[in-house]
Amino acid sequence: MGEYLASTESFDPASNSWKAAGPLASGRAGNSATLLPNGSVLITGGVGFVGMGNGVLASAEIFNRGLGFTDSRRPVISGISNNSGNLFLTGTGFRGDSEGSGGSTGSSPSDYPLVQLQRVQEGQQAFVLVDPATNWSATSVAINRGAISHLVNGTYLAIVYVNGVPSVASFLSLSLDPNTSVTPAGVIMGNVYVGETAVNTITLSNTGTRELQIASTVITGADAGMFARGAGGTCGATLAIGASCTMEISFTPTASGSKTAVLGITSNNPTPITVSLTGTGILPQYPLTFSLAGSGSGTVSGTTSTSPPTLYFTTGTSQSMVSGTTVSLNAAPAIGSVFGGWGGDCTGSGACNLTMSEAKSITATFTLDSTPPVTTANPAGGSYSSTQLVALTSNEPATIYYTIDGSEPTTGSTVYSGPITISSSATLKYFAIDGAVNRETTQSQTYQISGQSSGWSVRASLPYGCHAPFPRWQTARSLFSGGRRPPHRSSVSTLLQIAGAHGLR
Repeated sequence: MGEYLASTESFDPASNSWKAAGPLASGRAGNSATLLPNGSVLITGGVGFVGMGNGVLASAEIFNRGLGFTDSRRPVISGISNNSGNLFLTGTGFRGDSEGSGGSTGSSPSDYPLVQLQRVQEGQQAFVLVDPATNWSATSVAINRGAISHLVNGTYLAIVYVNGVPSVASFLSLSLDPNTSVTPAGVIMGNVYVGETAVNTITLSNTGTRELQIASTVITGADAGMFARGAGGTCGATLAIGASCTMEISFTPTASGSKTAVLGITSNNPTPITVSLTGTGILPQYPLTFSLAGSGSGTVSGTTSTSPPTLYFTTGTSQSMVSGTTVSLNAAPAIGSVFGGWGGDCTGSGACNLTMSEAKSITATFTLDSTPPVTTANPAGGSYSSTQLVALTSNEPATIYYTIDGSEPTTGSTVYSGPITISSSATLKYFAIDGAVNRETTQSQTYQISGQSSGWSVRASLPYGCHAPFPRWQTARSLFSGGRRPPHRSSVSTLLQIAGAHGLR
């Protein structure tokens, strides 16, 4: 028959040793022992002496080793509330019933309450001070959330000690977490030139009941490589309760178009912290500045490889162009003006061709036209064996007047509109007038067609070798027109009759 002990011992952490305590009512073995909130221990079951032998005990007892004070001196907790992590305990006896003395008329109160929290799950204990900013009373005690923010969430036993006398423990469910908000919720970087960097800032605020612990930040998404967390900002590894900090986010587009990504912040926040990131890459733009110079006027027009597709300038102006745009411009002088050439980023008097890799500036100079036109005949005058088609060409837009009978041309003469047929010897005279009313001096070209002379004569078989001349070849030619042929035998009177019929003298 075994021996069942009724003795108890308690552990003294100060001396790191066990000491004898009061006895149990019955000796037991294999029983359970449960600590109750008031400090007593509930002893149940086990085996022991039952009747005349051993058996399973159905009895239970409360063991109270005694703490050296009566229950009337113990604080009593009647309620515990959790307001955003701040604990408020209500009850009685929180100021105690004694104080220390300095041995004189002065006294030093020692009834400052101390709160012990013990986690039920694994017995973790912590003593916390009451909130110094809130006066305690005999019926209330406040504990700032900062004093308990290091505790693990779970169920706790709360005990209030006053003058070293503990209260009966009360259960407390402790749930402390950071509550982090991000402003703005999404970062919009706006339009940023390709290859350049824009920086924006987000603000993290912890309005929770526990310190925020930031483990890392990571950016994910289709365009994650164009976004990054900047070196600036005030956020570190932790963010205290009620505090705020900032993070910098940079955006460097490598191509044009809309770009997106997501910033994720790994932390102890109960819900994931994510921030949407958006931005648009645009190609750089450079101004093309145009100006007019000179005494004349005109226009400049052209095309581009992007937008706008066409350009038209009549006055000084500026047009923004996307980087890499090619521009081709041509100058057109107004009537009475001439194009003097380009200045700035274009030279010469031909087409102006540019590539917009930076800001460009061009000047078109137009001057009043004071130079007469120059007209060229092709072919030029000379001796030819056949009919000639003579083209008149001016070196500038102009109206050409001409005659082919050798007379002096005027603005009332025939206006040139196409090649002139010269089928017999003739003198061509002409001049041109341009839009500025500059008159060319009269030019003359003489064409000698083979077999023709400048004056025709008709000879007949006359006595003594006499002849009758016809000084105008046109009239002489008409003499034999209409199918008539000269007579084989003629007399002077016959020729004179024919000449008279055709008005020849």
